[in-house]
Amino acid sequence: MVFLGDTEPLRISFWKIKFDKDYATIDTFMTLQQRFDKFLGLRYNYSNYYKRRENYHKSPSQNTEVSCNVIKENDNNNKWRFDTNDLNYQGCLKSNDIITLSIMNEIVNDRYEFLRSHDFQVNIGKEVFKEVACHNKGIPGVNDNWCIELIE
Repeated sequence: MVFLGDTEPLRISFWKIKFDKDYATIDTFMTLQQRFDKFLGLRYNYSNYYKRRENYHKSPSQNTEVSCNVIKENDNNNKWRFDTNDLNYQGCLKSNDIITLSIMNEIVNDRYEFLRSHDFQVNIGKEVFKEVACHNKGIPGVNDNWCIELIE
């Protein structure tokens, strides 16, 4: 499971990691499933006329929007890969690893974009959320790092 949130885990902040190998190693592609058939990924507008993806949805800060409403498990826009700068990396993903997560943007020259949390706030109803979006800057920073806690 991947936990995203405050210091105390809430049920809604757990994510199931799914991949095709025994262990997740660098460059392993994985999906992050929240509940039932909902996966973390990029949503896009599809042109029936041209039979292709036109553009990805934009976040309020005009980055590539990340959504947990992506339904298709096998869609390439749900496949995340992780990387680490940890000098003590032991070959596979484990608890307390600090990683970056990236996903391929297939519309813009097949480049990878990094999952980022930043201080831009979004209001939905009466609740305030911190935006999580994708960016292509490729500059590692505190907001691009995610700490993994594996739970059985």
